[in-house]
Amino acid sequence: MWALIALAAACLLLAQTAPAQAGPAELAKARKAFKEGEVQYRLGNFAGALSRYQEALKWAARPSILFNMAQCYRVMKNPDKALFYYRLYLDDWRKQNPQNPRPHNVKEVELRISDLRAQIKTKEAAREAARERAERQRQAREQELWRKKTLDRAGRSEPGGQGRIKLIGIGAAGSEVRVDGALMVVTEEGVLKAKEGDRQLRVSSPGFRPWTGRATVKAGATVNVMVSLVPLKKKLKSGWLVASIACLALAGGAEAMGIVFSQRANTHFADTEPFEDDSRLSYLGHGLAGAFGAAAVATLIIYLASGTRGEAKTSSVMVLPGGPGLTGQLTF
Repeated sequence: MWALIALAAACLLLAQTAPAQAGPAELAKARKAFKEGEVQYRLGNFAGALSRYQEALKWAARPSILFNMAQCYRVMKNPDKALFYYRLYLDDWRKQNPQNPRPHNVKEVELRISDLRAQIKTKEAAREAARERAERQRQAREQELWRKKTLDRAGRSEPGGQGRIKLIGIGAAGSEVRVDGALMVVTEEGVLKAKEGDRQLRVSSPGFRPWTGRATVKAGATVNVMVSLVPLKKKLKSGWLVASIACLALAGGAEAMGIVFSQRANTHFADTEPFEDDSRLSYLGHGLAGAFGAAAVATLIIYLASGTRGEAKTSSVMVLPGGPGLTGQLTF
């Protein structure tokens, strides 16, 4: 909350430094910084591009610069600032263009805003789950410490029949370990104490499938257990694949219709009514085949992209869809 307030104050201060009516000198400086930002964006240097766009904003208060800054924050995996600048872009556009309050890319921006809100909500839920998990582990450590102090005060040692389990393949932070259903305290080396005998293990970690296994614990000994955490895979939207197959089938049927009527037209004399009718139906079939074929390709692309949506690779040197090279141009 305070981060957003600070960000808003900084943007207001930045906006005040940009002249309301930029002169030729200011526009030249803004144009130069903007073009340098475009070059850095295309090279995949999003931090460098963001710095140049901020410089351009000092000399010319243009909404399109705010859009480009939002694009940089989005691909840099900073959804809070990206959301802020997308909103600021729409607000400034409405203020500077009262006769045309909706920019040409308003649908794209609204879609980005919706996606960013979902990302922020997911991130907040993950942070809350991590806090709860850390709190449970803290309570478990306190209980273990209290138990040891109680034993020390009573002049007793650790109860017999205990061994150690060393989990290989996990980090202590972010993973929840249970032995026979009970939450356990795990050291940074992945070691935990357990009673001797055959024990059921369960390891949970955000973004991975829960792992379960068994370990035979012997008193006074350490048993090594290899944990294999499998990342969760995003499910592809199978509905788009079905639509692509259906469009492909319709395209085949339409093309067959075009071929049949084309052959029928060839059996009639030219410029006769049957010839004209069959020719029109042949053209219709070929046209529908092209349309359904294009729809099949489009739905297939959406299907393939549905599993990786929102995962921009900052190491790529390609301009991402909706980047400054497409819809974020600054007009002087």
